Amino acid sequence: MQVIYEPAGRAREFAALAANLYRGCAHGCLYCYAPQVIKLGRRSLKFMDYGIMAASFLNLETGKAFRVVSTEVARELAGVYAPEVSGKSRQQLTAYCRMPDSVLFRVQQVRVPIRPVDLPGPTQRKVSCSRCGQVVRDGREVVRDGNYLCKPCTENAYFSNPKEITWADMNWVPEEVPELPAPHDHRPHLKKEAKRRAEVITLR
Repeated sequence: MQVIYEPAGRAREFAALAANLYRGCAHGCLYCYAPQVIKLGRRSLKFMDYGIMAASFLNLETGKAFRVVSTEVARELAGVYAPEVSGKSRQQLTAYCRMPDSVLFRVQQVRVPIRPVDLPGPTQRKVSCSRCGQVVRDGREVVRDGNYLCKPCTENAYFSNPKEITWADMNWVPEEVPELPAPHDHRPHLKKEAKRRAEVITLR
C-alpha cells in the first residue's frame, strides 16, 4: 500500500485521501488517528488478553469477521529485509515496511458472536448490586438466587480484600473551576489532538 492513497468504497465518506505511515505498530494507528471513534468506553474496541498479538474486525452489517495475527517469523526476518539498518528497533520498523503482508500476518475468517449489550453505543442496561450497591452496566452482573451481584462481590475479580481509605486532601477542591466545553463539543480536544499528532509525525 502507498503512503498516501485514495480510499475506496464507503471510506471515501471521511476523506478523499488517506495516509498509511506505519504498519508495524501494535495498536494499528487507532490511538493516533481515530481516538474519537475507536474506544474501549464506547465498545467499538474490545480488549481480550490471550497473550497473542492479534486483532479481529467485525462488520456489524454483514456479520463477517476476520482475525489478523502477527507472525513471529517477521521479527526473525528483520535482518533479511533491512540488513543495512543498524539498531534493533529501527531495523524491525524498516523491515516491517518492506515485508509483504503474507510474511507479517496470518489472516483467518472467523465467527464473532456479539450480544446486543456489547454493541457500540450508550449503556443499554443498568442494575445495582444487591450486596454493595455498585451499579453494573450492560449484562456484566452475576445472578445468584434471584439477586444481582457485581463480580467483586462474587469473588470473581482480579483483586481481593478491598478496604475504603481516606487521605488528608481528599476533600480539596480548586479555587477556580476551569471553563469546560459543552457536552459533545470536542473542538478544543481535537485541536490539541491535531497538534500532538503533528508533533508525533514530525518526530518520526
